[in-house]
Amino acid sequence: MKPKRAFTLIELLVVIAIIGILAALLFPALSVAKNHAKRTVCLNNIKQISFGIQVYADDHGGTLPLDPNHSPTNFWMNYEQLIKSDVGLNGPISNSALFACPCDSFFYSDAYGNSLVSQSAHSQAKFNYSSYAFNAGNIFVVANRWPGIAGRKMNSIKEPTKTILAYDLPACLPFSWHQPRRLPSGTVMGVNNSKNMVGFADGHVSYVKIFYDEINVATGHDQAWQYDPPAGYDYRWSGD
Repeated sequence: MKPKRAFTLIELLVVIAIIGILAALLFPALSVAKNHAKRTVCLNNIKQISFGIQVYADDHGGTLPLDPNHSPTNFWMNYEQLIKSDVGLNGPISNSALFACPCDSFFYSDAYGNSLVSQSAHSQAKFNYSSYAFNAGNIFVVANRWPGIAGRKMNSIKEPTKTILAYDLPACLPFSWHQPRRLPSGTVMGVNNSKNMVGFADGHVSYVKIFYDEINVATGHDQAWQYDPPAGYDYRWSGD
C-alpha cells in the first residue's frame, strides 16, 4: 500500500497565506455591506416617522406638530409624543426600534466636541429616547429667530422637495454616525459635509451632506440647523 501524501510545511503556509489574502479582500466588502444595511434601516425609520408627521398634519388641518409645552432645550424631540399613534406605537418611545438608528453609538454632552459619550442617543432620556429629530428650530427660545417648520401649514412650505422634516440627530451640529469622525475640540461645533439621513416635506428620504460654516460661529449661528446652506446642497431648514 502506498502511503498517503501529506501537506508539506511550505504548502500549508501557502494555503494559510491565500486564506489570509481572501479574508483581507472579503472583510472590507462585508463591512461596507453591513454599513449599507444599517443605513437602509435608518432610511426606512425616517421614512415612517416622516409619514407619521404628515398623517398628524392631515389630522390637524394641515398643521405640522407643535408642542405648546416644549422645553427650550429639547424642542427637536417633543414631536414624538404627538405622532406616536400615527406611527402605530402604543408603548414608550424607549422600547421602539423605529426611533433607534442602528448606527447611533455616541453623542456629545456639550456640543463642542470636548465630551464624547460612547453611548447611543436613543438610550438617553435627554433625547427622549430617539435618534431622530424634527425640524423645529423656529420655536427655540425666541419664536421664528431660527429656521424651522414646527406649527407651520404643510401647504405653506415653498420647496417641499428640499425642506427638512425629520433627520438624524447629528445633522443639527453636524457630525455623522454613518461616517464617524470626532468633532474638533474647542469652539467648533461641526464638521462640514458630514453625511446624514434626512426626510423631506414631500415624503422622500435621502442621504445628504450637511453644510457647516465656521464663519457663522462668530455671529452666534454656530450650529448647522441655524442657517440654510449655500447653493449646491440638496436641503434647506427654512420652509420659506
